[in-house]
Amino acid sequence: MAGSPKRLGSIAYEIFLRHCIGDYVLFMDLQSDPLEVALAMLESCHNYDITIATRKSKPYNFAQKYTSKLFYKLLRAFSDGAYREEFSEFCVLSRRAINVLLRTQDDIKLLRFIDFDSTLKICEHPYTPTKIPKKSLLDSINLGLDMLFGRSYKLLRLGTGLCLGFAIFNVLYGLYIIISFYFMPHIAQGWTSTSSYMVLSNIGLFSMLCIFGEYMRIILLRQKDAIYEIIDEQSSVVLDYVEPNIKES
Repeated sequence: MAGSPKRLGSIAYEIFLRHCIGDYVLFMDLQSDPLEVALAMLESCHNYDITIATRKSKPYNFAQKYTSKLFYKLLRAFSDGAYREEFSEFCVLSRRAINVLLRTQDDIKLLRFIDFDSTLKICEHPYTPTKIPKKSLLDSINLGLDMLFGRSYKLLRLGTGLCLGFAIFNVLYGLYIIISFYFMPHIAQGWTSTSSYMVLSNIGLFSMLCIFGEYMRIILLRQKDAIYEIIDEQSSVVLDYVEPNIKES
């Protein structure tokens, strides 16, 4: 599949993978991936499930280089995957790897960020890209945010932790208001009631945000780890409109 990264995304990947034919599929960008490297990968791919090209160096400028390093450090810090900066979208997938991709519940933004099954045999093929495809700053920011928030539940835990911290801070501030009311005679009129109302509102707001965030995190984790086993499937010609044609357990 040759093309531009702008045309690739979760829907485009899934549609293409479901309708592709053949035992192996090559993904490459004609603007940056050398054709001779693609031919060498196709020659050696028969012994592996995935043959992925690893970039020995990237023609980045100073800003792109350190922005890329910062992005990968944040991604490794807030997610469980061992993502490597040298991986690329230049790869050859076998039929078995394609089936794994179609079964996964992950949103396929980029192939190199997919957590492949550990049973798949992966071959790394080093190469040097001729150039980096041009992407707008807005597209890069949107893709980075999608990857960080879509592949990390630690950010949700960080948010709920901050909400809990703000709730505790407001509890302590409420104690300060009570102490000031009884032991500080020169307090402006109305300050205690106004501050108490603000503190109680903040405690309730941040506590509920913390609770909702933890419930969402648990639901997302359970949904991600859910395993479905198809025990019966009827032909689409014999669809039963009362019962589903696929039964899961």
